[in-house]
Amino acid sequence: MNFDYGDTLKQAAQMTWRHKSFWVLMTLQMLPSMLMIPLFFFALWFLENSRNGVGGVWMVVFVLVLFLLLIASFLLMAYSHSATTLGVIRVDRGEENIIFMDLLRDALPFYGRSLGLILSIQLTIGMVFTVIFMFIGLISVVTMGIGAICAQPIILLLTPLSMLLMAFMEAAQTALIAENLNVLDSLKRALQVVREHVWKYVIISLIAYLGTSIVTSFISIPLTLPAVFIAMSTESMSLSDSQTGMAVMFSMLCCFFPLIFALSGVTQAFIKVTLGLTYLRLARPAGEQVIALEEQAP
Repeated sequence: MNFDYGDTLKQAAQMTWRHKSFWVLMTLQMLPSMLMIPLFFFALWFLENSRNGVGGVWMVVFVLVLFLLLIASFLLMAYSHSATTLGVIRVDRGEENIIFMDLLRDALPFYGRSLGLILSIQLTIGMVFTVIFMFIGLISVVTMGIGAICAQPIILLLTPLSMLLMAFMEAAQTALIAENLNVLDSLKRALQVVREHVWKYVIISLIAYLGTSIVTSFISIPLTLPAVFIAMSTESMSLSDSQTGMAVMFSMLCCFFPLIFALSGVTQAFIKVTLGLTYLRLARPAGEQVIALEEQAP
């Protein structure tokens, strides 16, 4: 079938721009990560100024809080992805009035299955990449670094492979919600569609990921320059001036990171909309009747 990349990307950009709720949903999953940044600075400051051995106790507390924030980030990611995918499907079906709270409420029936889907895919991807890098590391040790040089083509191929795997996860989640499937059936359905149109998915994924990365770099790099200059200048300052400079840099970072997270939310929303529309376009000719969202399973 003919697949119009330009039309899909254009529709994804228009849909992302018109429906700001997608921005909020994709930024929502990063709230725990935003809390990790001041927590990390506080841990460094406390360890530097702690006395009488209490630093070790607080380090354990810090690790536990960090672990809880990671779990909260994963749970929020599954929820925000479910709600955003639901919104993309509804807009593609012709609904224009997409309400943020409606998406949050209507995504709840899909949350458990989406959580299981994302967990299974990410654990599998993590295990595969861990085995690959452990093998490369072992070969590098045995060959005294020559194996790492020979493995560079494999490492370069991992970038489009990882993008394709993320596209597969988006296809599976879109299939789960659009066709009201269980986890296993959504994986099978996504595998069928991605396998039939693998090069279309590779190309659209590269365009979406690399394009948003370039745009993000052009915007974020100028924002980091003041903090970099302050960090370099603190090396030649006195203690009091250095502490003042670090305080200013920390204040700038507190303003910088929310902007970066917001920008990341917009770009991730665009990528998700693009891959969601890609699945809906490519899966439509398969002849399967999409089940109405009102017939949601409990």
